[in-house]
Amino acid sequence: MEIRYAQIPTPTIRIDTGWNLPIDNVGITQNDVGDKTQVTQDKSPKMQILEEKSILSKQEKLSQVVGSGSSAGESHTLPSSDPVVSPRGQATVSAASSSVSKAERKVDQIGLENHVSLQIFSTDETKKNKNAILFLHGGPGLAYDDSFENMTSWSLEQGYTLVAPEIAGSDKPGLSGTSDSFANPPNYVRDLQSVVKHLRQHPDFKEKEICVVAHSWGGFQLASFLTDKNISSEDKSFFKQVVFISPNLNSAHTRIFASNEQFGGLSNERQLHNDMTDRHAGANSNSAEKITFINNPVMNENLNQKISPFYRLEEMPKIIPYLFVHPSKDKMVPLSQSLAAVEKINSSAGNARIVIPTDGGHTFFKTGNANNPDAMTACLGAIDSLIKEPDSLATVTIDKESSGNLGSENIELKVKEKDGSYKSQKNLLDEWHSDDSPSGSEKMDNKRQTLMLIKTSKERTLKIYEERNLANNDAYKKMSEDVLMINKFLESL
Repeated sequence: MEIRYAQIPTPTIRIDTGWNLPIDNVGITQNDVGDKTQVTQDKSPKMQILEEKSILSKQEKLSQVVGSGSSAGESHTLPSSDPVVSPRGQATVSAASSSVSKAERKVDQIGLENHVSLQIFSTDETKKNKNAILFLHGGPGLAYDDSFENMTSWSLEQGYTLVAPEIAGSDKPGLSGTSDSFANPPNYVRDLQSVVKHLRQHPDFKEKEICVVAHSWGGFQLASFLTDKNISSEDKSFFKQVVFISPNLNSAHTRIFASNEQFGGLSNERQLHNDMTDRHAGANSNSAEKITFINNPVMNENLNQKISPFYRLEEMPKIIPYLFVHPSKDKMVPLSQSLAAVEKINSSAGNARIVIPTDGGHTFFKTGNANNPDAMTACLGAIDSLIKEPDSLATVTIDKESSGNLGSENIELKVKEKDGSYKSQKNLLDEWHSDDSPSGSEKMDNKRQTLMLIKTSKERTLKIYEERNLANNDAYKKMSEDVLMINKFLESL
């Protein structure tokens, strides 16, 4: 995990898989890396989301350089003697090892249209293999770098050429802030189509079969591609196998879940609004539809359903076999979302399986992110089996045990037996939109309560600006607009 922080007042956690979570008025305790980072609230009341000193310091110190530091921790390279165990218990593949040295690798850097680029990792041996892997990393604002060394090493070790593209929303120059979900098709769908077009024409890939592996927000991009009516069935069927690792398929559900899990129910404008703007850059687009404080997928159910591919999974190509790998301890994207996705695909005559490790968090396979060897071996073994022996994979595998073709509720019961900390979050988004007050300390505030908290925080901050004669400040004007918008929206609820 990489933590970026302003030099004084407001820390910003940058979790290198997917969710950039700026926070105000909370304490940060890093006991570990990955999903084990704990965020604890200060003793101040819950209403004090934006504290005076923090807010004003941000305005007065805009010229400060944001420092960045890496706290990735130790690199957990899997020993070559530790075999990846397939879901049915057979050792099918060695885990990532150092037998393919970096000196033996060839890394091609290729630039495409719209600032899209590719890294292609290969060896003399992988070029002889008919199979290759295309990896879509999470984000937005991230890039395929050394933190993915486990995936790179394992792919080359198994004889798979690995292609790592940078498309809309990546941290690469020209791509940051371009993940426009309102475009038709969305920018990342357009870019992924250009990747497919290039690989079709690339001499080294004309005879290869491509397994696409997508993690987190990369899963959102891939599912959007596979369900987009603008994309031809020929382009969609370019992928012979599809693997989703902890995919974010439902924007609002994932955002609410992450807020609830990471911050114990505290929700604020940054998490529920600014992060959405990062992922769906409507504010920076030429689209007719723009993201405002209220008109974003978290607040607007219709917009969420329009944008999120989760609601169109029945339209996924039936010819492609799908594999989901989703640890039960994922604190960024709920396991229940993948279980529902598998049900949707299979109920529409599709072919989807799921492997559920009961250890390892959202970024278990990344170097230095407290990756768990058991989760790692389960994931990589399942990917290898999907490519080589798809029929060997059970519909549902929890750790190493096949659980048959059960409904999602029964699967969650079985997960609970192995992971006592597991809580189903299947209905969290519906509950958040409900007028009913949530019950229990672990419940997240519903939409009305959340908006009231944000409104109160903004109003208090506006008074601070007025007292400091900063009412002409652009931030003051923006907050005033947000308060008016919230008031109108509350009246409509």
